Amino acid sequence: YQTRDGYVCALIYNDKHWRAFFKLIGHEEMFSSDPRFGSHEARSRNIAAVYAFAAGQLKTRTTAEWDKLLREADIPAAPMKTVDDLLNDPHLEATGFFRESAHPTEGPLREMTLASRWSGADAMPHRPAPNLGEHSAEILREAGYGDAEITRLAATGATRLA
Repeated sequence: YQTRDGYVCALIYNDKHWRAFFKLIGHEEMFSSDPRFGSHEARSRNIAAVYAFAAGQLKTRTTAEWDKLLREADIPAAPMKTVDDLLNDPHLEATGFFRESAHPTEGPLREMTLASRWSGADAMPHRPAPNLGEHSAEILREAGYGDAEITRLAATGATRLA
């Protein structure tokens, strides 16, 4: 949802969340007085109006304000991050989510590591990202194309062969 200065990801889902949300916005009575909100079934039937209502309310405060309020109300929420936010995120840094590698043709790259690690499992060997078209012929052959068809596709610009 858009906020006054950014975006917040919020999951106002069950009755408990909606009651807490209405309390946050100063309209506790709406849960029971507005038939669109009083039950999961009613919210589902009126989902467009429900989302529009929440969106309108969430635009009234900053992302930081909503993040704090929603968390305190036990409503699942988190600020939406930009790419720069993610690249500089202290948690991702501490967990080693990103690493530096040397690509054979592109030079130094910052890339994501595997999202999970398992005890007793070997780490996946590192392979650099392929260059444009590097594996096109192999992939097209696996899909059933013959060499003549692959050459024709490359000639028309439909694929690139490295």
